[in-house]
Amino acid sequence: MTGVGAGSLVERFREWAGKAGASVELAPDESAAAQAIERIAAGASRVVATGAARGFAPERSLVGGSAAQVADADLGISVALLAVAETGSVLLGSNAIEDRLVAMLTRTHAVVVDGRNLVASLDDASPTLRRLTAPGARQLRYVGFITGPSRTADIERVLTIGVQGPRALHVIVISNVQ
Repeated sequence: MTGVGAGSLVERFREWAGKAGASVELAPDESAAAQAIERIAAGASRVVATGAARGFAPERSLVGGSAAQVADADLGISVALLAVAETGSVLLGSNAIEDRLVAMLTRTHAVVVDGRNLVASLDDASPTLRRLTAPGARQLRYVGFITGPSRTADIERVLTIGVQGPRALHVIVISNVQ
């Protein structure tokens, strides 16, 4: 982590994620992270979660599901494998299509990341990426960095949020690294 303290990494992540349009909340432990998700889910009629996010999801949540079941759900909940402070990005990865749909098809996406998995730079993320994608039985065939809500711009540089993915991204960092 190139001489950067854990607390300052969290603040740097928060700064860059905010610049990308994401909100970041710190939770001292998994229970507080689940409570944060519950607050975000308040008023949501459909909530979906990945298998890894089951423990953070409200009881009424659908875990997994087809594209039709996940599409346009009010909230999708995932767990990140890694977070990068210099970009405010989270790394998602799964071989299950149901998990990938949660990050792509929901209106709002909430991601929980353990603060111990926060790295300073993309260079620092490389060893984890190599390990996750190494050929073998544990190889992840899908990994992707998410930085802020979905955005696209037309030829005239008019920016639109949420056309091809979630309109909002909330990241909950379990800050047991402070």
